[in-house]
Amino acid sequence: MKLKVIICIVSILAVSLLSVGLPSVSASAILTTPIGTTMTVLPNETFILTFKIRFDEANDGYFVTTFYWDNNETDPAAPYWNFTYEGFKCWFTDGTNFSGPINVTFLVKVPSDYPAGYYRYVVGISESYGETKNGDFWVNITMRAAGLMNSSYFPHAEGDQNILMTVRCAESGILSKSGACIIHVGTSPPPPSEPIIIDTPVNDIITVVSGETFILSFKMKFNETENGFFVIAFYWDNNQTDLSAPYWNFTYEDFVCRFTDGTNFSGPINVTFLVKVPSDYPAGYYRYMVGISESYGETKNGDFWVNVTMRAAGVMNTVYYPHAEGDQNITISTVCCSEATIEDQSFGNCSIHIISLEAPEFHTWTSMLLILIMLTVAIAIYKRRPFKTSIH
Repeated sequence: MKLKVIICIVSILAVSLLSVGLPSVSASAILTTPIGTTMTVLPNETFILTFKIRFDEANDGYFVTTFYWDNNETDPAAPYWNFTYEGFKCWFTDGTNFSGPINVTFLVKVPSDYPAGYYRYVVGISESYGETKNGDFWVNITMRAAGLMNSSYFPHAEGDQNILMTVRCAESGILSKSGACIIHVGTSPPPPSEPIIIDTPVNDIITVVSGETFILSFKMKFNETENGFFVIAFYWDNNQTDLSAPYWNFTYEDFVCRFTDGTNFSGPINVTFLVKVPSDYPAGYYRYMVGISESYGETKNGDFWVNVTMRAAGVMNTVYYPHAEGDQNITISTVCCSEATIEDQSFGNCSIHIISLEAPEFHTWTSMLLILIMLTVAIAIYKRRPFKTSIH
């Protein structure tokens, strides 16, 4: 009976050891691609193929984005049914760059199943050194709706032409997505559309280790001829009559604001921070409010990010108090993007789920060795039999 009890206890310990070696559930992802979309562009104007990818595992990360288009150069109109690759930008959404080189490959070839005179233009953007940083990142590729011959551009003819593409992301496994993007080349610009709020953290659940930083990410678009403005405001509450109040607080750290093509805003971005007691709350309850805004009137159109860095810890007398384990809401009170038209979204919560720092990771073989030692000791104790050692 004693042996069964001892073995049972050792088995429980063994399962615990093996569990320590298991990483938390995370996975790389292909978040955004132009596949399945139609892009409208003027002849000889540039356009951007946008890819958003995520590294989120312990393994090093790799990606490859390959795309191509075909051109029948036996046709006299061939120069007017071509594109030109112009360049790319690649960076993480928190504003940091990749730690190593990004490769560019450009090929022109005749596909084996095509007749002579048909050419395939292939562009590849890849990272092959193994990026160690995790997070979401953009790969924005600038193209021109024109062929290039003898240093002269031939503006693309009016009509539709496909660009076919494949994007792959690899860490412990490989993700792949393929398809076509239709480039609609028109002789007149599309009618102006309203500014858009594309993405906010409202209704998101963000998991973060106590004391570590996390990002509230907002994506918007300026898309009219008038100057653009935006306002973001959010807050969280803290009951400072509670002795645990310092452990149920956050700290605003910083922000990054830039267009998805990599350019910065042309003027200043304002930051406001307030602490006050809401009128309908009892004394001792405090509301921490953060506002990020642009009020000078940006002239550039396009998609842009506002990424706000927060820390899961309160700060008091320059000392951080790591956030207690559990859930606490940050309320997004206003997201407003305006030009001639005003796009406004208000009031929604983002739930911050705080966890403790994971225990150190043991390799599986180390865990198994410890289990064997423990089992041997348990059996020896039960039999009251000393270990036999060789005498030299």
